[in-house]
Amino acid sequence: MKKQLLFGLAIVLTILTGTVSAHATSATKGYKMQAGDLLVAHGANANSLGGVGGMFGHVAIATTANYVIEMPGENYGYSLKQNAHVTPKKTLFARHASPVAGSWVDVYRLPKAKQKAAKQAALYAYRDMYKKNNPNYAILLAGTLYQSNPSYCSKFIYLAFYNLFGTRAVKQFNTALHFVSPYGLNSTFTTAYKPQFLSKITAV
Repeated sequence: MKKQLLFGLAIVLTILTGTVSAHATSATKGYKMQAGDLLVAHGANANSLGGVGGMFGHVAIATTANYVIEMPGENYGYSLKQNAHVTPKKTLFARHASPVAGSWVDVYRLPKAKQKAAKQAALYAYRDMYKKNNPNYAILLAGTLYQSNPSYCSKFIYLAFYNLFGTRAVKQFNTALHFVSPYGLNSTFTTAYKPQFLSKITAV
């Protein structure tokens, strides 16, 4: 009976948190990050702030095994200008994976057949979007979806795939003002490229 109750609680928690697996792990011990992984922050400390309006949730893309690119808004003292930042893996998870604060990071990875594409998108985000044209941060005043500057965390990643692979990788939206949320980013991918849930990170 006790085991059944525990199992039931696990199912309820999975539904409430929106994760597709009860599996949780440490960022340093149980997860090997690779370029192209999408890291979606949940719970406390997950909101992006800045400019006019704010956003629930946050998402970053891994560029290597040890670094990600993200647009965190005004959080952590960053300027809204040239807001894309390269952040160490350890720093990202220290900010967003805390059992005490009730926050965690869900990791998604593109299908095996699209791993090369994921790494190419990560490189493009770094080389062509961060290094050459680092965008300012804005949400309500972010212009059209297909305008690279200004931008926000999930739009930045969406455009990395769209600019490189077009509608093979992500859907194109007729409404230019379409908003891509951190929690809705995965739904913009086509079936062949759709990221798959890999792990839930609850601690550094």
